[in-house]
Amino acid sequence: GDLYSVARDSGNVRRLTREARAADPDVSPDGSTIVCTIQEADRRSLATLPFRTAGATPAVVISEPGTHFASPRWSPDGRLIAAERRDTGERTTIVIVDPSTRGVVQTIAASDSIRNVTPSWTPDGKCILFAAEGVDGPFHLYRADLGSARVRRLANGGAGAQFPVLSPDGR
Repeated sequence: GDLYSVARDSGNVRRLTREARAADPDVSPDGSTIVCTIQEADRRSLATLPFRTAGATPAVVISEPGTHFASPRWSPDGRLIAAERRDTGERTTIVIVDPSTRGVVQTIAASDSIRNVTPSWTPDGKCILFAAEGVDGPFHLYRADLGSARVRRLANGGAGAQFPVLSPDGR
């Protein structure tokens, strides 16, 4: 349950955490901070830690009893975090968290009957892509426009598609 980094040029491995029960890392756009999840007895919290400091202890950003966060992803400007939020025995939502206030600032998608998972930002930061699974159906990809709060299913995503990420050029 620890995070490591591997240098692409040399292959050197560096341990970033020690006994942190950390997972789902994402590095901020400026390369300074990692957002991750921390597994606890009755929850999975969101936390951050400095990327350049080996053996750092993650600082909890948001932690709620019976709530499990997953797949946190930094916004392109590094100010916000999109994440999957699951309440034990209840619905799954895609939320935006502000690490400076340590709170959820916006719910993007919520449903009692389907799973909303694996959010990612578009390069311009105006939309969030995610996958959603119907009650008895496969996953499909969706796009949520943050300005209008409109959510629409993407065509040609293929049944069962998950983990959407838009190319840097936005096409």
